[in-house]
Amino acid sequence: MIRIFSDYKRLIVLLLSIGSLYFWSSCAAVKQASGGPKDTTPPELILANPSSGSIHFSGNQIELLFNEYIDENSLATAIQFFPQLKEAPEIQYKGKKLIIHIPDSLKAKQTYVLSLNRNLKDEHGVPIAESIQVAFSTGAFIDRGELTGRIYDATETSVHLWRLDNKKDLSFLNRIPDYISDTNDHGEYRFQFLSPGFYQVMAVHRSTAGMVLVSKRMTYGFPFFDEIHLDSAEVKSGINMMLDRKELPLRLLRTEWESVAWGKATFSRDISKWADILPLALLKNNQRINLQKTFQNPSDSTEMILIPEAPLNFDEKYELNLSSIRQGNEALVDSGNVHFSTPETSDTSRVEIMNYKSLIKLSPEKNVIHPVQFSFSKPISLIEDSLDFFLMLSDSIPMEHEIHLKENLAIEILPKHEWEPEKEYLMTFRSSGFKPISGQSFEDSLISIHVQTQKYKAIGRLMSSVSSNRIQALKAMLSSTKKSQMVFIESVNSEAIFDYKKVPEGSYRLMYFSDMNGNNIIDAGRAEPFQTGEWFVSYPDTIDVRANWDMELKPFQLEFKP
Repeated sequence: MIRIFSDYKRLIVLLLSIGSLYFWSSCAAVKQASGGPKDTTPPELILANPSSGSIHFSGNQIELLFNEYIDENSLATAIQFFPQLKEAPEIQYKGKKLIIHIPDSLKAKQTYVLSLNRNLKDEHGVPIAESIQVAFSTGAFIDRGELTGRIYDATETSVHLWRLDNKKDLSFLNRIPDYISDTNDHGEYRFQFLSPGFYQVMAVHRSTAGMVLVSKRMTYGFPFFDEIHLDSAEVKSGINMMLDRKELPLRLLRTEWESVAWGKATFSRDISKWADILPLALLKNNQRINLQKTFQNPSDSTEMILIPEAPLNFDEKYELNLSSIRQGNEALVDSGNVHFSTPETSDTSRVEIMNYKSLIKLSPEKNVIHPVQFSFSKPISLIEDSLDFFLMLSDSIPMEHEIHLKENLAIEILPKHEWEPEKEYLMTFRSSGFKPISGQSFEDSLISIHVQTQKYKAIGRLMSSVSSNRIQALKAMLSSTKKSQMVFIESVNSEAIFDYKKVPEGSYRLMYFSDMNGNNIIDAGRAEPFQTGEWFVSYPDTIDVRANWDMELKPFQLEFKP
């Protein structure tokens, strides 16, 4: 453990004495001036003694001078030596200056790196912009190898670096890293002063920096090659990684039954790809009760609607059971069960429209007919003869349309022709056209909903060609810089061309990757069994897609090199 002491603390008794005297002799309190802009400028190291890169080091202390006062409380977890020292150093705090006292246990002819991570903050709580490394050697030579790269699509990350005995050495997964570096705000990292040899790196969340990997509990990622070889004074860049995006196993959280005729089960995340195969069982005293229908809630992707063949009994206890789904040793769906009680009395609540009240705002798209969907608060049956549904333009011009019932919990209105931009539409229908599975129908007999269309959706086109060597299953990923959920993926065809025909106007980032397992995401690799991450590269510039423009990028050369 690093020991920290301060010259200021030695004056505590004296200061307390002076403070007491001042208190009794003064009736006015002096306060630090407030106001002004908040300090957001990171502290900077302006001098190291000895300077980084020094050789023949035989001293017992290192002095670091910063351009502003450092927060003493941040020192305990901010300073590390690589390789680790046998005895912990002592740190003397002097405001802007730190004096690090090194024990007499340094190895001869060894390069040491003093690393300051981003836990180091100034007196206003602003961390340093990136990890700082100060190196010195106890011999006549200092190692000059260097590794740099970037962690994409993640914040507050760190990078572990291990020196390997040989290129097939996987024992590094079972030990703490030999070196650690925090990424800066752009995800960039840098290791300096490395000796020749084989290395491996791994990205982790900063909260787990320095820990031995626990693959089932930690988020991590590997580069696309299984080892890195450094020659003397060699610099290798572009060692980029993603953090693991694999989802945790799906879990059953709870079930709610507001009626004996139907219920809903809530899961830990979106069940879209599982809705048709989830092994659910409804039980009463260990006896299975048949379910007539189960389907995903159209208005909540985490919910499953459950309709038994016959209504359950009032005020009795039941159990909903979920069996596990596994792929090899990996759990995709966790087993679980929840107990619930049915209501004591019949459902008397009215059915409601969940997603709209009286106005819908719609952005039409040229040559595309988008439906409008209404979701209901409980399952319903559609009685078309009693519905009397009308769709009108400007309250008077009838519009041809189709009505589709979606899983008994929503209806979809699809006009025969495109929505016109900047127009007013009116939809009316009678509540007698809907029969809820329980409770009562709508409060109003006639329901009116207005549709207000906006200008045409601003759509552009983006295309390009690539030149690559031995990259298989190549895909292009276009991601909005403003809306993280807006991602478009296109395969690069046999002519090395990709074409995004319809892209909403905006600013985007373009990445290319080798989708070897065909799951449309950049896999970060895995530890057990060891597997490297998938190859990827980022287009160097942000791309601005403009409405009604066909944009063609210059051909891009892709290099697959470890």
